[in-house]
Amino acid sequence: MRKFAVVLIALIATASFGQMTEEEHLEHLRAMMHAMSQHGPVIPQPENLQPTGAVAINITAKSFQFTPSTFTVNQGDVVTLTVTVPSNDPSSIGHGVLMDTYIDPGLNCGRGKTVSKVFTATTPGTFAFVCTQPTCGAGHTSMIGMMIVNAAPQGPAINSIAPASGTTSGGTAVTITGSGFQPGATVAFGGVAAKDVHVVNSSTITATTPVGPASEELQVDVIVTNPDDTSATLHPGFSYTQPSLSVTGISPSVNFIAGGGTVTIVGEGFSNAVASSVSFGGVAATNVTIDSPISMHVTLPAHTAGTVDVVVTVGSSTVTKSASFTYQAIPSRHHASSH
Repeated sequence: MRKFAVVLIALIATASFGQMTEEEHLEHLRAMMHAMSQHGPVIPQPENLQPTGAVAINITAKSFQFTPSTFTVNQGDVVTLTVTVPSNDPSSIGHGVLMDTYIDPGLNCGRGKTVSKVFTATTPGTFAFVCTQPTCGAGHTSMIGMMIVNAAPQGPAINSIAPASGTTSGGTAVTITGSGFQPGATVAFGGVAAKDVHVVNSSTITATTPVGPASEELQVDVIVTNPDDTSATLHPGFSYTQPSLSVTGISPSVNFIAGGGTVTIVGEGFSNAVASSVSFGGVAATNVTIDSPISMHVTLPAHTAGTVDVVVTVGSSTVTKSASFTYQAIPSRHHASSH
């Protein structure tokens, strides 16, 4: 309010300079508005309007006051400011608006007229505006207003993650530290959603890593995304490590001797970065496909009846799942005898 009082006094003093040119008058107004406003370095207007929101502000300039005299928008809004001077306004010439940063040169508006200005609220802070017309009437000095631009959310920031590595099988419990975390935030490792995400507070998130990549690129970005769509990326944030090769399950574990069916093998240490092979009782399977670091599928080869070992090789590592698959003879068809 002290700044308002200073500006009022300055306006009164300015109005007394009858010989002041229009440009000198505007320069005085600019200096006073700058002193009255509070904001950081001005962010230039964008070349194209890409609003986060569109806002229409209608101001009536009448009887030597702005209505409303104060309004609020958000950083990034595209603001359409419309000024109207009623036809019965006491001023014979109308009024105008000169706003620090956003409306300069000012808008002049005659009685019974309407003028508009479109701009993007790029810079947060407070921005004073005044009437541009020094001879609009004795109440000119009270025509002062203020636009408030709320700063856009700054979003989260990631400082560290611990531990910073874990196996491609997933399941590693991690703690992410930083700032600006919001309840309901999500976490992704290399684009794959983490599990058991818990926002402890604005600076701490706990989560469980998902299954990692089945490729040679084992370093991934960690991304935290708030519900308001602001996000932060730690690059690279997490390093996956390849565990020792193991096989924990085969499904189905029984099929016919003719082969040809699809068999899924689960375990750890599977990778597309190296060559892989699978054999059933010494006969190579075909169409060996790595689905993830913990799953692969193959086409079952033909084999004689009986229970056999399954041997999985990934790169230079080999593991044998003994007596883990059974071939069955195809049952014979029985034909009913005729009478």
